[in-house]
Amino acid sequence: MEQRRKPIRLRHFDYGNTGAYFVTICTHQRKRFLSRIEEGLVQLTVYGDIVEEELQRTADMRDNISLGDYVLMPDHLHLILYFEDRTAKRLPESPTDPLRSFGGSHGGSLSSIIGNFKSAATSRIRKSANRPKANIWQRGFYEHIIRNEKELMRIREYILGNPGRWAARGEGTRGVPLHEGSRHETSQLPDSHE
Repeated sequence: MEQRRKPIRLRHFDYGNTGAYFVTICTHQRKRFLSRIEEGLVQLTVYGDIVEEELQRTADMRDNISLGDYVLMPDHLHLILYFEDRTAKRLPESPTDPLRSFGGSHGGSLSSIIGNFKSAATSRIRKSANRPKANIWQRGFYEHIIRNEKELMRIREYILGNPGRWAARGEGTRGVPLHEGSRHETSQLPDSHE
């Protein structure tokens, strides 16, 4: 029997409208291959470099998107995305309307942009690791609509403080082997499920 996932998005909200969004994306099975934390500072792996480049590219190729604060932790990333100068028509209220099918994602929406980002990063990581079927990300992502300046400041503080909290919990570099050089390969890339 197929499990159905509970929708977490607001039913009548257009996630492509002007606004700020806090997004969290986790690696598949929370494998730690994006970075390592040393003394509260993030050191990206070669895979983390790819993800950071794709984040920048995601914002650079869209006129109405800008990238706010972000952090690449070993097994997840947090970011703030700003949608500017866009007001789309309200989505239909009927869940059977074609625009509401398959999660209601449409071009330029947050879901569409995150999906494109994850796809591009996945392709490049698989190629770099020579693992063409490796699972890179968990399905979906967490998002939160940032409603005011106070909330924005709290979320920015959370993002920027995440590496320090990771180190304080004693997470350290566990699970990420260290190698010579400034960038680190890791054996933590998830296996594929064929």
